[in-house]
Amino acid sequence: MKTLHKHKPVSQVLMPEAARWLAAGAMAALLCAPGLQARAQTPQAGNQPSDIILPPLPPVTVTLPKPAKAQIVHLDYGTPASPAPRPAVPAVSAAPSVPASPPVAVTPTPVAPANPPADPALVAALAALPSPRQPQGNASFARTYGNFRQAVTQQYALTADQPIFMTSGVAANAQWSPAAQSLAHRLLLAAHDGINLAQTPVPAMNATPTGAADVALTAAVLNYAWQAQGGRVNPAYISRFVELRPVILPPATVIASVLAAQSAAGQTLAQLNPRHAGYQWLRTRLIGLLDHRPSADPVGPNRFAPKRRNLVDLALRRWRAERNSLVVNMEFWRWQQPARGSAQIVVNVPEFTLRLRQDGHTLLARKVIVGKQATPTPLLNSNIKYIIINPSWHVPQSIIKKDFIPKLQANPDYLASRGFDVRVSHGQLIVKQPPGPHNALGLIKFIFPNDQSVYLHDTSERRLFSSRTRAFSHGCVRLQEPFSLAAALLGSSWPQKRLKSMVGSKEHYLRFKQDIPIQIEYFTLHANREGKLAQFADLYGYARKVQTALGLKT
Repeated sequence: MKTLHKHKPVSQVLMPEAARWLAAGAMAALLCAPGLQARAQTPQAGNQPSDIILPPLPPVTVTLPKPAKAQIVHLDYGTPASPAPRPAVPAVSAAPSVPASPPVAVTPTPVAPANPPADPALVAALAALPSPRQPQGNASFARTYGNFRQAVTQQYALTADQPIFMTSGVAANAQWSPAAQSLAHRLLLAAHDGINLAQTPVPAMNATPTGAADVALTAAVLNYAWQAQGGRVNPAYISRFVELRPVILPPATVIASVLAAQSAAGQTLAQLNPRHAGYQWLRTRLIGLLDHRPSADPVGPNRFAPKRRNLVDLALRRWRAERNSLVVNMEFWRWQQPARGSAQIVVNVPEFTLRLRQDGHTLLARKVIVGKQATPTPLLNSNIKYIIINPSWHVPQSIIKKDFIPKLQANPDYLASRGFDVRVSHGQLIVKQPPGPHNALGLIKFIFPNDQSVYLHDTSERRLFSSRTRAFSHGCVRLQEPFSLAAALLGSSWPQKRLKSMVGSKEHYLRFKQDIPIQIEYFTLHANREGKLAQFADLYGYARKVQTALGLKT
């Protein structure tokens, strides 16, 4: 749509005194007189708006009726070809000269330009956008990004289908913005973060930018952001015992942040990946692995060809296996929250290990027993509120129904003979084990709120810590040397000796002044700052499920 402009006003030189006396009828006759023509010029590119051009007119003389002092006022519209004789007037004394009035400048009211027309190539590119692959039941993707095409299209709705990462719109002199160039550089390194942009390729920055290329860049940016924040895999789809949830920013927030960063847009986008040291160590290992991919060199026609081919295939399979393990565990990091507070308890289930960490350093490490495959330990984030010394065990209904009732049917005295208190309330069996040396929870337990009713506790079966694979519990985490952890959390005023002096038949509650964050996580691969890897068995099969969800080939 062409921009509309108002015509420029006609410059007129009027004598103020004459304007007061000029009759409306006389002015109308003057404007309608023969010889007054209007010529409109159609605006062209680079020309000024239309002008109204008036031809020269003879001077008009107005005689004032019987004034005390007559004065003739001329409205001068140019030099006439044949001036008419001036009529005689009575002799009067010289009238003072009247200075000419300056031209009257009239500023036209500006008209807001309409939005430039949408680029057809840009609109067509929006309609052709794919929806990146997502696993079944990925509620986080549906909730945050909805349909991927719609997510990208909504960004251009905010700009009236005008480019986001180009200067001067889609004009011939348009260029990529500094933000676009920075983003393109980062996107080309997406594989270093285990991100796959095959469905949204990055446009070349050395080519003339177009509306379609701008759409391609926006799609790649949002696809990268979605994957970097953990959008590809919904943890709840992996297992109902995975309560970890990645935080995914809305697309508009992502675009606004990278545009505001300008030439640092690529770095801003990269910061959507996990910032944990463990993630960065895995990433460094992955970059080195990608740089040394085995080449499937052609096999010549000789008798060693089959053997060489087998060796090449074996090397490629090993390379893919390590790459997949790195990418999967980098994905596990996307489920984690940033470190909260100076001290934090971290339990890695496949490693059967608990660590007390502070400011990135491990202060204490202990063996743990986790849930069996049938009753897995849930993955979650919570806060330890308090400690109970000499805890009672209120047996969960799931254990009563699955384990105790069959044993009671075989031996009605099974629970009573083992010191359990049994009662019936509202038709439901209630079982409690009082404090004591044979209590299943041991001598101490750590309480943190969660939906699975699990906690961290001691155990009366300490012999199980000698096993290499320690998956024996109903979901709770049993801790080796729990009093050492309690003393470390409570501070110097609560040494282990004082805590153990409280052991007996009475429950004691010790509350923390400040909650202690606890994170139960799942990593089958750890890397350290030296690049050394430690690998653990996929206890619950979560790594295999995530690899399938990511579409990684073996």
